[in-house]
Amino acid sequence: SGINAEWPLRPGEKNQCIETLVKKGHTMNVVFIQKGTFGNHNLTIGLKVSPSIRTALWNTQRGAVYLGNNSYPFADRFHVKQCYHCQLLHHVSDECTQRESDPVCLYCMGKHRSKKCTVKQDTSRHRCAKCNASNISAFSANYRTHNSASTECPLFRRELQRVEDMTEFSSKNLM
Repeated sequence: SGINAEWPLRPGEKNQCIETLVKKGHTMNVVFIQKGTFGNHNLTIGLKVSPSIRTALWNTQRGAVYLGNNSYPFADRFHVKQCYHCQLLHHVSDECTQRESDPVCLYCMGKHRSKKCTVKQDTSRHRCAKCNASNISAFSANYRTHNSASTECPLFRRELQRVEDMTEFSSKNLM
């Protein structure tokens, strides 16, 4: 019951529209395979697909990918860069200009590594470094309502929307 990382979808009528598009030269690459829980499933497969295959997944296959006899939900996923040294956006730790300074905890904004945080379970003490650093008062006023890794962070959500808005969903390659 292993999965071929190069082509996780078994040929057949359930994935026929995708198979046809791949044969025509549209792209579908496995980015990652992760065991764990996603909804009712215990496997997550990250796929990078051409706009035509994305459209086929949404429209023809009703938001599902079929592996064997099982149906798996399909969802868009957009990546937002966040540094886990300073907790700010648009770069990663290896590129952080504050590398020489103490790290900022993603839970409480303390000057220690996040894995050593003593209040990570106490959500009332969570603080968001991104919102705290913002010069927009609507964001900075709410820095005590979540931690720096929260998907509920308004700055994270704004950046995620910006990345999604910049994504080209129309196909410019093969038709």
